[in-house]
Amino acid sequence: MRQIRAYLLFTGWRYKLVMFLGLPGAVLAGGWLWRSFTVVSSDGGGPGFHLFSHLSGSEGFRILTAMLLIFTEILSDQAVFNGIQSKRGYKLDFLKTSPRGREVLWQGLTGDLVRRMLTAGACACAVWVTKVLTLDGGLARGLGLVLAVFSLETLGLFISRFTRSILLCLYTAYGCAAAGVILLILVSGLPVSWLWAADGLLALTAAALSVLVVGIGMKKWHETFADSQETIGKVGVCAEAHRRYKNENL
Repeated sequence: MRQIRAYLLFTGWRYKLVMFLGLPGAVLAGGWLWRSFTVVSSDGGGPGFHLFSHLSGSEGFRILTAMLLIFTEILSDQAVFNGIQSKRGYKLDFLKTSPRGREVLWQGLTGDLVRRMLTAGACACAVWVTKVLTLDGGLARGLGLVLAVFSLETLGLFISRFTRSILLCLYTAYGCAAAGVILLILVSGLPVSWLWAADGLLALTAAALSVLVVGIGMKKWHETFADSQETIGKVGVCAEAHRRYKNENL
């Protein structure tokens, strides 16, 4: 797929190694650690552990895995399209030197979202398939969980790309991960009769956010270049005015 190939052009081998091998492994390991922690602490952890009663066992394993996935995916964007929507996002202006630069960037932004959706689906299959598909409405419930994760990842990307600050991106990742816990608990608790309707709503939300992320990213990328050209023009005008002033007063 062209989008995936274009997306890979923006990433180094270290990023590929971490995101294609390290991320799924870390997410699964983190989820298993959480499940082990809650199982052990449920034997007498005291009142503090009652706050996590809904997130214990296999249910907590699924939800906390999704939380780690959302957090990592948003934060890792710092290595690829960091600050592309900010006014100082000049990182990718070199693409203006190629007649295919705009097309390559569009394909890269789209391929990035495709890769994230595939990663969410793969992690969901590894973590949820053995449990979720055995429930009533299991297919619809599993699809809803994947769409919920992808929607929050895309929302986090849209917000974080307006800044190049790692700290603000970190806050965004924390917020979306916390929202993911709430949303996945709601999706998991829906009656069977509501599941497909909820999936349709989540699919529309994910599609709208995807279009917004790619569209705003392209628009802001073009504007930063235009703004920089305008700045260069203003500097040139000022320099010319200063030269004339010196010539007239010497």
